[in-house]
Amino acid sequence: MSGTRFAVWAPNASRVSVVGDFNHWDGRCHGMRLRRECGVWEIFLPGVRSGARYKYEIRDQDGRVVARERVWAQAHRTLARLNGKAQQGQESAP
Repeated sequence: MSGTRFAVWAPNASRVSVVGDFNHWDGRCHGMRLRRECGVWEIFLPGVRSGARYKYEIRDQDGRVVARERVWAQAHRTLARLNGKAQQGQESAP
């Protein structure tokens, strides 16, 4: 099955979702599951193709919600102007 695996390290978050072009930036659509042993939130989304724009919507312990680009995407935006786009075969790791 083709798609994209998303993962982000956010050990103190109370909820994390991946939002993007593929779900109209709606944080209610794709809530991620927490791997408690390492603080990583993850999800596999079938059908999300290379080039999809996305961010992580993170809810902190106080209920505040922030949208965050991947750190890797921020670093490479300057170099390759990827701006947080999913790449074929990419796995986002902490």
